[in-house]
Amino acid sequence: MKFLQNVTAISAILLTVTVLSSTTIAKEQHQLPAWFDGNRVQAHTRLLLHLWGEKPIFYTAAEEFQKMGANVFTRFVKGGQDACWWPSSIGAVRPEAENFNFVQKMIDNAHGRGMRMIGYYRHMADEAMAEKHPEWICRRWDGKIIPEAGKRPIWLCLNTGFREFIKTRLLELADMGIDGFYFDYLHMPGSWLGKPTYMYTCSCQTCRKKFEKIYGRKMPLQLKWDDPGVKILIDFYNRNITEVFEYWTKAIRQRNPDCVMIVSCTFTPSMYSPVMPSSFAAVADSAKTEWNKACVWPREIPNGVLEPDEDMRWAAGFTYLRRACDDRPPHMWINALWTAPEALSATAACLTYGQIANLCTNEDEIPNMAFKPAFDLGNKVSPHLKRTKPMPWAAIHFSEKWRDHFWPDNEKIWENVLWPAYGPFEALCRARLPVTYVTDWQLEAGKLEGYKVLVIPAPTALTPLQQKVVANFKSQGGTVIEIGPATRFDKPDQHDRNIQNFLKRLLKAAGPGPIKITGGPQDLHAVVWEKTNGKATTITLLNTFKWFNLHGRIGKKLKDYPQLIKSPPPPARGVTATLRSDRTPKKVFDAVTDKILKSQKTQDGWQVRIPDFQYMAAIVFQW
Repeated sequence: MKFLQNVTAISAILLTVTVLSSTTIAKEQHQLPAWFDGNRVQAHTRLLLHLWGEKPIFYTAAEEFQKMGANVFTRFVKGGQDACWWPSSIGAVRPEAENFNFVQKMIDNAHGRGMRMIGYYRHMADEAMAEKHPEWICRRWDGKIIPEAGKRPIWLCLNTGFREFIKTRLLELADMGIDGFYFDYLHMPGSWLGKPTYMYTCSCQTCRKKFEKIYGRKMPLQLKWDDPGVKILIDFYNRNITEVFEYWTKAIRQRNPDCVMIVSCTFTPSMYSPVMPSSFAAVADSAKTEWNKACVWPREIPNGVLEPDEDMRWAAGFTYLRRACDDRPPHMWINALWTAPEALSATAACLTYGQIANLCTNEDEIPNMAFKPAFDLGNKVSPHLKRTKPMPWAAIHFSEKWRDHFWPDNEKIWENVLWPAYGPFEALCRARLPVTYVTDWQLEAGKLEGYKVLVIPAPTALTPLQQKVVANFKSQGGTVIEIGPATRFDKPDQHDRNIQNFLKRLLKAAGPGPIKITGGPQDLHAVVWEKTNGKATTITLLNTFKWFNLHGRIGKKLKDYPQLIKSPPPPARGVTATLRSDRTPKKVFDAVTDKILKSQKTQDGWQVRIPDFQYMAAIVFQW
């Protein structure tokens, strides 16, 4: 009984926090600068000063990336525990940077070639500041340094004066004209990876005082993974990282409105972990993510539970992340691409699903001309994705509240939360119909304009405000489909039948979708994008992309592991797209090939036969 009381109390706290934070987020609408939104394939490298500062590539990276076709690239402006690379007014400066501004030269070099440079800033550590301000150091429940003394890096707490220290540094870079900031990893320490015995976040004196002020109780200092009190620590962590990035973003926007904040949302696309919720992703101009992050949690599928198709879980996770960002494109770091076909396929997947493909290039391989076809693809398609939103038709509510209720019970999360959210997505995605997610905070804010179908996988988990929004949506003619764990998308022997039954039920209630796509492989993917000015609709079509596997390549080279390379699938053939619209298109063409296509009016809409394509097609209807 005491356990259940604790869970109920903690759930109430989490619910209150979610409502408060989502109210603020829902009021803010931020449009990305055109230079960022219109470059959906970008380059990435490291080039640390102490390793590469005396080599030509350190200063010529912009022109070398330009040879590959890149217009935007990310590189370090401060790494790890490193001192500053420019004559900063605060903190330690590298000796060679005391009278020379390395970062300004890097920025000027990029701008002089008409390019944009995003600065990778390691914001979690600073050796000099750790030594000068030991009270800023992150500590575990037992007072030990995180990580323990003698190991690197030493984390510094963003609740201390280190927050202002970083802000000063960021504003200096903004004044230099830097185009964006790239903030990687976890932001604050915590034993979130794997399944440790004890769960913790920073327990320094500043954090303890802040925790007590917020929750009215002392911070729990040593809790096992499955203790219900852990949820308060996670909420405290989420509150801290959201608060600090809202604070930094506000300061940067006031100084340089075109400077983009790319913030790591490591756990959000997994849809499994309560760490880094959708309300945190909403703070970012662009959510930094990585190719495998939709599949990283949990690593083990419970016995008797069907493992989702990898392409479907990938698509669902990154659709959810993009939706959490109010459909601003997330920034996907893709490492260990070894061949041009792999780079093209990964890039095509990112473009199709509204991501930015951030192609990582090793320093000693710049320029990597195997990536040029991928950048060429991005340069052709990006203008037609700039200032677009996915066509609204069907939205699936993903209840973080319901997931958090079951967490960390892996089996119950899969049965009650993940598969009830994955199943409807798979049904609609395989049917090539427009589908997205709606988050808790978006549902409470009533962000359902233009949608015809709302799928509710957990009706009993809706808050009173969410229930009111759903009722209003239904009263205005929207179709509401309620399901639950009894649908059993997770059972191998029932999955296919239940997917088809769900789809039939939905189409019977809602009628035919706004688009009909036939032909091609079974795992063909399609997403429909609409220009916000209403002048164009673009259908991005993605051929099979699960043929390559980037897992397990860290530290390996192509020449040593040729067996890891596979051939791409055959082209997608015989694909036809029919778009329902009362308007007559002025022009229809494939943005990938620039080929003009003939559209024919049928009883179902404007029909286009699409030429065979190897990686993707982007069919543009101009109105």
